[in-house]
Amino acid sequence: MKGFSAQSGKEYRVTIVGEQFSQGSTLSVQLDSNHDGALSLILCEGNERKIKNKSKDAFKKISEQTASGTKLQHSFSLDLNSRITDKSGSLYLLYGNADHPESLANLKLTITPHPIYSELIEVFTHEYRFALKNSSMGKKGDVEFKLEPSGAKEWASLDQLTVCLKQAPSTIEALLVFDRTQINPNQTKLATQSLTQEFQRSIPTADCLHAFNGRVNKDYMVSVFDQVFLQYRDQNWLLS
Repeated sequence: MKGFSAQSGKEYRVTIVGEQFSQGSTLSVQLDSNHDGALSLILCEGNERKIKNKSKDAFKKISEQTASGTKLQHSFSLDLNSRITDKSGSLYLLYGNADHPESLANLKLTITPHPIYSELIEVFTHEYRFALKNSSMGKKGDVEFKLEPSGAKEWASLDQLTVCLKQAPSTIEALLVFDRTQINPNQTKLATQSLTQEFQRSIPTADCLHAFNGRVNKDYMVSVFDQVFLQYRDQNWLLS
């Protein structure tokens, strides 16, 4: 991945090893200039709407590295819960002349959900026949995966399942949000109502992942999600 910028008569070229990166990965970056001077690399969160409007607060700094000379090399370690790329924002790399931060160029990075999340979502798509619609960054620092149920009778009236995932030091926090439309039994006339029910699970990482290869233990996760689906099908919450 490369970027180029001319700033105050100086040229800056940035090179990142790779084209896209997952949460928790490392960015190996090199910045080169054709003039000796102050160099800057800044890893930021960028808000797409504010960037488009050229707002002063469009970028939120995460980490910065500076040096003097014609070359700056640095590795940025992404947080396990770093921002992923979606339509509202992404991580960006600002680069260029450290003496003129207002003129730094920006390079948009493509950040994907952690590989563990992809394997967890495969449990829903492969074992329960859900279809993945999209993924986005949640407001609480989690990643939201919106899933569409199959046409099976057991999912009748279920409009959407949202699975929110976030990593903690020793657990993976999973929130399953069921959005359902059903006939309102309390109305004399035939009418429908929209209902939402949430189920929170703190899944020990040691149980979720195989110790020998770090991959998701799908048999264990099926047992966890089976229990959630049993609660979902309990009609008591639907009538409460």
